[in-house]
Amino acid sequence: MLVSGLAAQADGGARVGTVMHRLQGPEGYTLASAELLNNAGQVAGTARNPWGPVVHLRWEADGSFTRLADLGGSVHGAALFARDLNDRGIIAGDALTPDQQQHAATWDATGAIRRLEEPADFLHSSAVDVNDSGVAVGYVGRYSTTRAVRWDRDGRATFLEELPDALRSNVYRINDSGEAIGEIAFSQWHFVGVRWDAAGKLKVLKSVDGPASGVDINNRGTIAGASYDPTTHTNVAARALRCCDFRPMQGASPDSRLMDVNNRDVFLGYNKNNGKTETVRWDNTGGMTVLRPALGATDMTVYQLNDSGVGVGHSDNRAAYWDASGVGQYLPVPSNVSGSYGHKINNSGQILGSAWVDGSLVGVVWK
Repeated sequence: MLVSGLAAQADGGARVGTVMHRLQGPEGYTLASAELLNNAGQVAGTARNPWGPVVHLRWEADGSFTRLADLGGSVHGAALFARDLNDRGIIAGDALTPDQQQHAATWDATGAIRRLEEPADFLHSSAVDVNDSGVAVGYVGRYSTTRAVRWDRDGRATFLEELPDALRSNVYRINDSGEAIGEIAFSQWHFVGVRWDAAGKLKVLKSVDGPASGVDINNRGTIAGASYDPTTHTNVAARALRCCDFRPMQGASPDSRLMDVNNRDVFLGYNKNNGKTETVRWDNTGGMTVLRPALGATDMTVYQLNDSGVGVGHSDNRAAYWDASGVGQYLPVPSNVSGSYGHKINNSGQILGSAWVDGSLVGVVWK
């Protein structure tokens, strides 16, 4: 449903969609929400009616939708959990069986579900990320133990390499080259960040001074994360190229961190300035830009960058985007919207978010 807006262009020629559309579910399911957006403009989420029943959907760029199949289990209408959506429309996540066990699964373009393989003696699993080749990563578990795994396009599981005496391992991200990042734990308090190559072999993440950890990896193999500074006993925002160990970002302060990297090695993170936490963007030459709230706002949150370096989030309680100038720009909304929030942005400049429309919080897309 078109509710307001016009298309805009951010600095540097990157287009940002500012025509707001409300996500529509099946008849009677008036409250839709979504957290996943791909570069084809597809969205994955849920819709429910005011009395509670939930359906799980993938929306196409034209607003049509496909219902996602489940494995027969449901807890208060929550039968499945979509964790990632690749650019081919494949969804990775997990679904409940009638015995209420959680099992890794993928959904194809028709909404059909495929339960992914679990090695013998493992009782539950989840797929947390899927690349554009259809290779998924996640974990399989039994009781309190988890093992990081990779599933090929046919759903067959392969364990990712672990270290001796490991208690558990988890994987967070996989890129289109098949490289993945995660962590291996030896106790409740002792763990190390790791990178796995396309063959599943690991390398422990580290910096010149000690340990390091990653939170995101791009298709170049660049990792965004933090390294440990032994002089301040804090973590510092840092990156690691495919070839190398972690190096602190230029101007990074103690207690800083990265949280996102795009495919052009532009980074989003947090830095400290005189004790105040600031949201910052580092470009691929190391230059740092402090992001500022939109006009009249006092607070802001930025969640993600697209490959043009445009960030999305909200300034106070209004959805906003940040271009190369570093100053937030509000996304337009109609008069019946009392608050709005941006969550994801794709490389076409489409923005997924939510808005309070006539007193109800609903999913929306700016195109």
